[in-house]
Amino acid sequence: MNIWVALMNLENNFGMDKSLGGACDQKEIYLLLVDIYERSDKELAQQTYQTMLKKFSQSSKFWTKMGLFHIKHGNVQASRDLFQRSLCSLPKRKHKNSSCTFVQ
Repeated sequence: MNIWVALMNLENNFGMDKSLGGACDQKEIYLLLVDIYERSDKELAQQTYQTMLKKFSQSSKFWTKMGLFHIKHGNVQASRDLFQRSLCSLPKRKHKNSSCTFVQ
């Protein structure tokens, strides 16, 4: 996994944006990729979050991570709206954990 992170960091810094995002198919890789984009302050983080939510709409981890992203960037209303959308997409058993994380 560390090798993948190093390769993605290199591609992020010296490669093209399309080549970096094209190889991602799994949840962990998307999480690492969006962390890299956030650290480098690239605007592709927002697009990657949107892609993640389309592919993995049943994962509360992605919903809460995107909510935190909005809060970090001062967009509290977008985070609230996202929370409401997450309750529509997530299974009922994940509502409690997701709600607790958004409240925190």
